[in-house]
Amino acid sequence: MSVSLPIPRWWRGVVIVCWGLALLGNPTRAAAHFGEPYGVLLDQPIGPYTVTAYADPDVGTGTFYVDVAMPGAVVPPDTSVIINAVPEDKHPSPALVVVKGTPKDGLMRYEGDVDFDAEGYWTIRMQVAGSAGAGDITFRILVTPPYPQWVTTLQCLAPFGVIGVLWLLAMKRNAMLKRQAAQAITVAAATSADPIAHEQSP
Repeated sequence: MSVSLPIPRWWRGVVIVCWGLALLGNPTRAAAHFGEPYGVLLDQPIGPYTVTAYADPDVGTGTFYVDVAMPGAVVPPDTSVIINAVPEDKHPSPALVVVKGTPKDGLMRYEGDVDFDAEGYWTIRMQVAGSAGAGDITFRILVTPPYPQWVTTLQCLAPFGVIGVLWLLAMKRNAMLKRQAAQAITVAAATSADPIAHEQSP
């Protein structure tokens, strides 16, 4: 005689929740950048200036390193770099940073932090302005999580691991309940087959 036990409702709910978490993890947006800052501008003319910029665009705080030079001249110390970052998915979270620089070997060096609240592509408008003139340039960068790709992969696989563990626990519990039900059926069958022994038992 086989014993069929229904799947508990809580187990179905756990499966649905874990499946939803798995869908939320989007592996196509895994980290494309992790490690040292990379170049976004290289000897780029911006107004009267020549700009080289490196970026480390991590979710949370992204850092820009900017060198501003002037061919045949010293960059005025009042020169500022303005970084305006706008997410391309149009969610309302623009970031504007005005960075003051420090002179070094005839050029000005800047380091500015930009708050990125989401990964994905952002449009960057960089302005350089001072007593020598002003100019600007627009480019796009990909903001990524501040950890390597394998961490993102683990995040995506974690819900499936939870499902697997809970499935094993449910199967073990189901097998135990089947054994208990089978033992109960065996005892009941033995008792019904020997009513005298059943009456004499305390």
